[in-house]
Amino acid sequence: MTAASVALWTLLAGPSRPARILAIDAGTVYLQVDSLAAADSRDGRDHPGAVVALLEPDAVQLPIGIVLPPSAADLMPVSVAGSPVSRGEITIGWGAISLADVRWPVLRWWNPGIPALPLPARSITSEVGPPERRSSSQDSSLSLEPDQALGLDPALGVDPDLELAPGLAALIAGEVDAAVRQLIGVGTGLVPAGDHVLGGALAALAAWAPDAPARQLLATAVAGALERTSPASAALLQSAAAGFAVPELTRYLTALSAGGPEVDSALVELTALSADAGRGATTSGSAMALGVVHQLRALFAAGARSAA
Repeated sequence: MTAASVALWTLLAGPSRPARILAIDAGTVYLQVDSLAAADSRDGRDHPGAVVALLEPDAVQLPIGIVLPPSAADLMPVSVAGSPVSRGEITIGWGAISLADVRWPVLRWWNPGIPALPLPARSITSEVGPPERRSSSQDSSLSLEPDQALGLDPALGVDPDLELAPGLAALIAGEVDAAVRQLIGVGTGLVPAGDHVLGGALAALAAWAPDAPARQLLATAVAGALERTSPASAALLQSAAAGFAVPELTRYLTALSAGGPEVDSALVELTALSADAGRGATTSGSAMALGVVHQLRALFAAGARSAA
């Protein structure tokens, strides 16, 4: 059964439009659907372009994703000698996606929206990285210094101590423009680690400060720097700014709000995405967790300044 994120409802409900392959990354196929002007559309309305991720049934549910049934596997675009190749025309719209003249109507939807959550207690503890790299300190306050920003897969092509630390420090300090400037596009791959950090920070604000100026400030800064990253990563950042996330990230945010033993298990689930290429994972869970924790520290710091 074909399923889709409700974030794509408007796109899928609109006129059918051709889609072209942007990239294929770890089994996920990113498509570019071009804009359609009102003069060329049957309903007389403008339809903006979009990036869509075609996902296999067991892939991570990206908020810009359409999950195709196993029976569509033979029609999925593939990489041949480093180039993406489609087996025929791809179109999206009128409630379906068509691959090589085979129409797959969307029959199920999932909601990637991040719920508004209570701010975690300051006594919550969350550290990013494998247990052997975690601090043995008995300090119960939430603490994750930049030099503890470990647990990133080396394949991400980023040294968290050197390349992410300045942006993480700026994020904690509330220096939004500096944080975005020093994080976006940092790292290798279609979706760099620095972008995942920003996605985690945006998700944290959507959960814990949905109406705060800080959320709009970060979203605006990210929107102004999207040309510095790939179109696929830019689309994921835009979805994060709109309040959407992968289910594993939402469960981590929810666990932090509730506290208790669920925090550790949710963090393990999220950070497992970093190396889960077998499921078509294009997410880096540990980098997202870094963004969440550092943005949470920024919210605590802002609250302390307001109370002073």
